[in-house]
Amino acid sequence: MNKDNKENLAYGDILVVDDDIINLKFLAELLTLNGYRVRPVSDGERALQSVQENLPELILLDYNMPGMNGSKFVNISKMTLRQRIFRLFF
Repeated sequence: MNKDNKENLAYGDILVVDDDIINLKFLAELLTLNGYRVRPVSDGERALQSVQENLPELILLDYNMPGMNGSKFVNISKMTLRQRIFRLFF
């Protein structure tokens, strides 16, 4: 099965945000192996940019990150996205 066919069979789009690269790679690989499309990013700024470009179905977010932490990301996302609804887990 080629890459395009795997993407068509994916369950959903998940944004994974974690500054710990080991955790980020682990979650991305685990979710991908279980059929999800995963967008891994290592900081809040990149996560915000990714959400503004294309809202994922789910966001898995590390709360304690340098720079834009999880709380700041949520507050900025609420102001930026306004009417758009998203699921978020810390």
